[in-house]
Formats: sequence, structure tokens, C-alpha cells
Amino acid sequence: MAVSYNYLSALQARGAIPPFVVLVSLIGVKGLPYSFAMERGIFEDEAGILDRDQFHFSEVIIEDVPDDAYEYARLIRPLLDQTANAAGRATSPSFDAQGRFRVRI
Repeated sequence: MAVSYNYLSALQARGAIPPFVVLVSLIGVKGLPYSFAMERGIFEDEAGILDRDQFHFSEVIIEDVPDDAYEYARLIRPLLDQTANAAGRATSPSFDAQGRFRVRI
């Protein structure tokens, strides 16, 4: 999440004009573990095994890169939820019940 945010912010700061499209695909991943573990210990026991060789997720269109990285996280939540679905979860564990991104950026 932070990498795409930093990249799009840099593009915009250098004069690239939105909209931007964020696309994610996982290729060659069948049987690999998908873990939500973070180095700070968040989600450490929540993991799944990817059951397909390829996952192609829907794009997210960013009309304007927000100044706040947490707002950006809310914009790409559909993509984060889709990647969580690949590991058998209904939604991304990165958001709390109120829809706030709860991982420190």
C-alpha cells in the first residue's frame, strides 16, 4: 500500500496528471502461503494458502492522490479486500470496524 501511495504521490508532484490506475496480479502462486503477519505482530495467526496459479484483481482508479496516506488506503480498500479474498478472508484485516486503516504507515 505504502509503495503505490509513494509512487503515485511522486508522479503527481512531478506534474503527472491523474487519474491513475492501480492494478495488481499474482502469478505463479498456487500453494503459497498468504499471510497478513506484520513485523509488529498484527494479524500473526491469520494466513491462508493460495489455491490458484494466477489472481488478477480489479483495477482501482485514483482520480487524485490524497495528501493523507490513510485516505489513500480507503481509496484502494476494494483492491486490498480482493487480495484478502484470495487467502480466504471476507475482507482485509487492515481496516477496523469503522473502515479506518489500522496499520501504521
